[in-house]
Amino acid sequence: MTKEETAAALLQEWNELHQNQMFQNLAVPEQGIQLALDFLGERAGEETSSGDLARALRVSSARAAALLNKLEDRGLITREPCPEDGRKTNIRLTPKGEEAEARIHAQVQKWMEQLVEDVGADNLRMYLKLSEMIKESVRQHLQQQDSADGAEIRSNYLTKSLEV
Repeated sequence: MTKEETAAALLQEWNELHQNQMFQNLAVPEQGIQLALDFLGERAGEETSSGDLARALRVSSARAAALLNKLEDRGLITREPCPEDGRKTNIRLTPKGEEAEARIHAQVQKWMEQLVEDVGADNLRMYLKLSEMIKESVRQHLQQQDSADGAEIRSNYLTKSLEV
């Protein structure tokens, strides 16, 4: 397989993977709720706003608000005014929400354990190592691009400033 063919295959695999990723599942209400519960469970005891949820799930503030309304309607969260900033509302899991999140966490853990059985621990370790190498490569290229773009923007700014 040539370098170009490998890159094309990688791009196809990447697209297929991300089309099935959990963030795509936010269109399905139950899965969005599960992701929101998981996020709130991970942040138990921390101040968490709807903006925090929207950023974590990579959704609009309107979508996050809709998810929170569903969670609140089901008695899974409470909303409390933020004492430091009256414009914000802190979100917390109720005991019922904590139980639901724990069930979800246990189910995901079970799925992951089944994945290890199906694919093999050594193969998954290799996958994780390769995935980390790919992420690091992407990070480096993005930083280089940002640096190049930033230098170009600064250069254009200075050129325009000197023209005045």
